[in-house]
Amino acid sequence: MKLWDKCFLAKRKPRKKVRSNGSPLGADSRVYRLLADNTTLNITPTTSRNNYTFDFGFTKHIPTVYANGNALDDNQPNVEFCVGQGINLLASLVPDVPGATTTYEWLLPGEFVNASQQVASDHSVNYYIEWPLLWAQNTYAWWVSGGLKPLVCKLMVTVPGGQTFSIDAVGKMDMYRPTVTIVQTYPNGFMIHDMGILTTWHTLKLGQLDHISDFHHKKYEAQIPTRHWGHAGITQITSLIAAAFGYQCSGLDAREWYWPQTPIPANQSPGPTDNLVSLDDGPESHWWQPNYLTGDFVDYVRFQPNGNQSIPVTLGRIFWSCAGYSLVYPDITLSSSVSGPSGPDNSTEFPEWTTICLPNP
Repeated sequence: MKLWDKCFLAKRKPRKKVRSNGSPLGADSRVYRLLADNTTLNITPTTSRNNYTFDFGFTKHIPTVYANGNALDDNQPNVEFCVGQGINLLASLVPDVPGATTTYEWLLPGEFVNASQQVASDHSVNYYIEWPLLWAQNTYAWWVSGGLKPLVCKLMVTVPGGQTFSIDAVGKMDMYRPTVTIVQTYPNGFMIHDMGILTTWHTLKLGQLDHISDFHHKKYEAQIPTRHWGHAGITQITSLIAAAFGYQCSGLDAREWYWPQTPIPANQSPGPTDNLVSLDDGPESHWWQPNYLTGDFVDYVRFQPNGNQSIPVTLGRIFWSCAGYSLVYPDITLSSSVSGPSGPDNSTEFPEWTTICLPNP
């Protein structure tokens, strides 16, 4: 529906006494109607005088949605954005109605956030929906789910003269979401290392089984095909128990990005060494006997598209765990298990933490 106005210039009679099809003219000499395109109306202005002349014209006010300055088509998407990209939204009538007052309510589809908070430097930045921000003409959002996004903003327009109309501004856009897959895994197991002389002090360490003297503990490599340029990395959340000082911790594993974010070029068919992120983690416990370590790990593979207003969003989670127990006296005893990595799933969940765990207790 479009908002149309009929503009009359009545002569020899005060404007307030002129009516159009039973409706009085407003203070701006206009009568407003909400009509579909190609609607036919008979226009008959009337006054109490027998003789008068009049002129008239029409203006169509089109409800329009803009996303990052692009006017969106209401039938099919004409622009594509990427998850994590900051999207500035605007709804308006084009042209505007001079003297009108308007209220707005955005109805946004899919999974999105529009606000963030970090309560302390060692806490995560948590993203959420601030609902009052959706009651303004200008708003913004970051989407975390992909696919077609039909946007609706409900306008309540009060025109000069007091008439009020409810009209929807509608537009469609595509939201691209990159994928992630594990392309390489590496065998890991526990080993006993750095045994003390004449003591039971030793290190229980997770690493590759075929590198005893030179530990390697890469777990996996994951690949991200994408149509949009950006950066990617892994945020690891851990629940760790170790013999060393009775250590227990659940939270972020050492730092937000396990390795610094990797540039990811737009490449939907990357080669074996392209668009990769990796995890190289070897938890260990330095202690006397008995020594033990157990850990459960959730790795958030996150992608941040280029742009000053973008945020990192989760493309999927990868899960793995390990458990080891060791003695070195009177005989060396070692028992262990390692599972994963499994995944990634299709989660859009943001990693959250209130504690930063030590990399090696």
